[in-house]
Amino acid sequence: MTNVLGWDAAYCPNPIPTHYGTQPLEWCEVYIGGSSATRQHGWSAAELVRVEHMPKLPVWVPTPGWDNPRQSALACVAALAAFRVPAFATPWRAVLIDLETGAAKPPGADPSWLQHFQSVIVTRGYDTMAYASTSVVGAYPVYTGRIGACPDDDENLSKCYGKDVTVGLAGKQFAWLGAYDLDVLGSQVMPHLGLWGAVSASAEVTAEAAPSLADYSPEIVDG
Repeated sequence: MTNVLGWDAAYCPNPIPTHYGTQPLEWCEVYIGGSSATRQHGWSAAELVRVEHMPKLPVWVPTPGWDNPRQSALACVAALAAFRVPAFATPWRAVLIDLETGAAKPPGADPSWLQHFQSVIVTRGYDTMAYASTSVVGAYPVYTGRIGACPDDDENLSKCYGKDVTVGLAGKQFAWLGAYDLDVLGSQVMPHLGLWGAVSASAEVTAEAAPSLADYSPEIVDG
């Protein structure tokens, strides 16, 4: 298994980062909303233009202990549809659930909440990936994979600040760089990302991303 580097940000950088040293950044995370999200409706259409060519992992930020897991899951499904992430795809598409909020905020964990959430979302054609600190994320079911947060500037999935990570990780957020964070995924997870994007909001895209309009298509492109 090889590792593939990517990045995430609450606001899509402009221009987007393309390398970490000499290593290419080959995928990104896209925030699509959630009750604890910095932006309730996620990235804009103009931001999506910048990453239309990249495999993307959608991110939902709920508030366990406050959100009803079924209602949060249904809202997530609606957001996935709005962002045109294909349901019942082969391979299936996964959504990353940020579990550092509400009752799941470290040092705790709320695996029961995520189990109820996942039982709804999987019937709608998607699966989940849990995201939390490396010391907490092992309390959650694996599903498509678990991603741990450990900003130790080391992309090694089995280490956090030089210590062994005792649970299997499919990915890791390993550096915080201000405008964006650096992430790494095991190559086995990459098929569960894809190419997708929301239908463009004409005025917004024209104002923010006019140079990209000639190549932009709002049609679903499923990788």
